[in-house]
Parts: sequence; C-alpha cells; structure tokens
Amino acid sequence: METAEATLDFSAELDFFIANQDQLVEQYDGRVLILRYQKVEGDYGSMDEAYEAGRERFGLGNFMIQPCFAGEAAYTRLLVSHDLS
Repeated sequence: METAEATLDFSAELDFFIANQDQLVEQYDGRVLILRYQKVEGDYGSMDEAYEAGRERFGLGNFMIQPCFAGEAAYTRLLVSHDLS
C-alpha cells in the first residue's frame, strides 16, 4: 500500500531559496528553478517552461517555481491596491 506524499511546505521552499540564494545565483543566475523539498529539481529559461515541467513531473501544488537572481526582488513583490470607489 502506498503512503500519501507529504504536503509541500512553500514557506520552507522560500526559506531554502533565501538561505542559499548566493550559491544558487552563482550556478543558476537568470534561470527559473523548480524547488521541491529544499532541493533544486530543475532549471528553465522561463516561468512557463518551469511551470509546465513541474506540472508534468510532480502535479500541481507539489513544487515551487522561483526566479533565480540576486537581491530581495527575486522573492518579494510590492502590490498596491487603490480604492477606486
């Protein structure tokens, strides 16, 4: 009998990227990574390529895609919402 696969912890994946960002950038600068269980499972030239590869290999919700470049901008986004009423 197969056991259910553990649920991916996206905060752990992000923590892994941040903790290892310098080394990852040295190896994968400008690529898009598939992260899964604190391991790089692949690198791709675009978000679309990484998404499709991750979906096919692991199924939706079982991987994280992460652009790989230096600085906080690699893992932060500023979202602004304006009250339009």
